Amino acid sequence: MFRIERRSAHEVRCDQELVARIRTILEASYEDPACLLARELARATVIYLGSSQGSLVCFFMLMWHLLPLPDGTSMPSVYLGLSASNAATKGRGFTIRLYKRFIADAVGWEGSDGQPLFLWGTTASPLVLRIVHRVFGSVCPDREGRYSELAAVHAQAIRRYLSLSESDFVHPLVLPGIARDTRYRDEERSRHMKDISGPDDIFDRLGISESRGDRLLFMAALPREI
Repeated sequence: MFRIERRSAHEVRCDQELVARIRTILEASYEDPACLLARELARATVIYLGSSQGSLVCFFMLMWHLLPLPDGTSMPSVYLGLSASNAATKGRGFTIRLYKRFIADAVGWEGSDGQPLFLWGTTASPLVLRIVHRVFGSVCPDREGRYSELAAVHAQAIRRYLSLSESDFVHPLVLPGIARDTRYRDEERSRHMKDISGPDDIFDRLGISESRGDRLLFMAALPREI
């Protein structure tokens, strides 16, 4: 039986045995996940844990926060952070179950608070971007790589929130070299790039290279239907 548990990131950070199990999951996908795990775990506020037959098989880290905007206001936001499945469950949709549990919780929050949530994240993976389009709503960039003027404003707000220098960016949604210490294992890189290449690949068109630590910034909303 598959079981999902929602835990505060603080609680997880205090459980070194659990942190070690999360690192073991990451080692199936990344060459050396130590820096990646430390960065994402420090940033997270909530973590969803997926277990099967009593063993941790996947996780999804998120950061709930207020994003300051250029006009002096702020909007409730969620950073869609690190997620992964262990080697035995890759490609079986386990992490998507975690995404959908988060969506259900977030829809409940929107209903009680009365404000829409702004979702954002970064990726170097065409596969991840395709899943984002399938699971979430109003995704930017769209499937053709287009984005609105408002999205460019929000992208600028995110870069400032991350304390990134404006002089380093030539495209609102491209974050060059922000994850130089994060590299997929060769087999994982092949899985993420499989059947998604050629002139229509937004990552190729924007010059985003996973090996250089480049990332695509994406933004989204909760889907209209769960």
